[in-house]
Amino acid sequence: MSGTETSQALMSGQLPKERGAGLVSVAADLVRLVAKQKKLSGSSFDACQNLKDALDRFQVAILSPTTSVEARKLLLAEFQQQVLALFETLSVREKELKAAITKYTKSGENCFDPQISQLCNVQPLEKTLLERAIGEHLYREGHFDIADSFARESGQSFEDTYRLPFRDLYAILNDIRHGTLEPAILWTQRVSSWIERSSDSQDGASESSAAQRMQDSTYIPHSATPSVPTNAGRQALAEKLRELEFKLHRLRFVNYLQERRLPEALAYARQHFARFQRSQTKEIQQLMGCFAFVSRIAKSPYASFFTSALSDDAEQSFRRCFWAHLDLSEESPLYSVVACGTIALPVLMRATRLLATRESWTQREELPVEIDLGKKYKYHSIFVCPVSREQSTPTNPPYLLPCGHVLCKETVNRLPRGNTRFKCPYCPSEQQVAACRQINF
Repeated sequence: MSGTETSQALMSGQLPKERGAGLVSVAADLVRLVAKQKKLSGSSFDACQNLKDALDRFQVAILSPTTSVEARKLLLAEFQQQVLALFETLSVREKELKAAITKYTKSGENCFDPQISQLCNVQPLEKTLLERAIGEHLYREGHFDIADSFARESGQSFEDTYRLPFRDLYAILNDIRHGTLEPAILWTQRVSSWIERSSDSQDGASESSAAQRMQDSTYIPHSATPSVPTNAGRQALAEKLRELEFKLHRLRFVNYLQERRLPEALAYARQHFARFQRSQTKEIQQLMGCFAFVSRIAKSPYASFFTSALSDDAEQSFRRCFWAHLDLSEESPLYSVVACGTIALPVLMRATRLLATRESWTQREELPVEIDLGKKYKYHSIFVCPVSREQSTPTNPPYLLPCGHVLCKETVNRLPRGNTRFKCPYCPSEQQVAACRQINF
């Protein structure tokens, strides 16, 4: 395979799909193997049970004083034949299962590369950091008993200010799942009020409101002073919260209809839907139309409102808003790293085989082939100044030069050396510091 063909094969994504198809095939073989094992196990158990029943009858007959010697010999020979037949049956079934296991093992070995450990020539992971990541993942997934045990065994310490908000999250999610919506609505309204207060000033929330957030267990402090979202962040979160609150009120309204509590449903709609008339006009009209089909809602145009999907949607929206309020991603860092590695690993393995050089890709400045992680794992850009080799920060943001090149602020201020003009490090044109503009990715 030529270099061009190799690149095209790697970039097309066909190779990872082949590996994915192999994994699907192995998984299907495993399902069939488990089904076969259960079937053989069940039939073997029945055969053994039948032999036990025959043994009980044989013992009764052989010990009976009315049974003659000749009859006992015949009974013994008959029982011996049953034992030999069972032994033959079990031997055949054992061979059949063993052959299926051997076939599955070979297909698994062909699918998984035994040299995977040689793909990455890196130092072992820092044990303390890895244990911390595992503990955080367990807490974020709601496995609190396991997380507490893991923390004790690993010696990791997780403060209450870190753990308690997750307990609140899963307690409220459980309430939503069981139709108790008041805690979720109260949380949504409380956070919305905090955002409105923080928007009144450029500094955001006051010390008292920040303390209130921590007291209400709705915020995870990453530092001694809780950070306040930017104006854009506040607006985005406020919009999510407004949408979430409507979904919760919608779910409560539908619950009233399902319980045939029509007066309560109408009163609830009048009380809570008015604030959403401009943004949710069409859906509110559809919800009001449900009154005409209460007796035959399953066959009505609004049957979709009366499925579990409505509760699932509210639950997922609440989860996203909760993570956004805590300034955390929806998935734990450990999950994201493993997921990205799972996507990238087949491509890198095939690239290692096909590339002419045997040099480890970890020793290069860039990957040997582009890896598409999908939209889900595309995060905000991180700018690295090509001159100072430093990542941009809020105090050292990227600046766009008139010539089109981008440098960090500190580099732009350092290049003039007391003059008002300086030469761009990457082209012959001269620049003025005053003409450079901060940019945001």
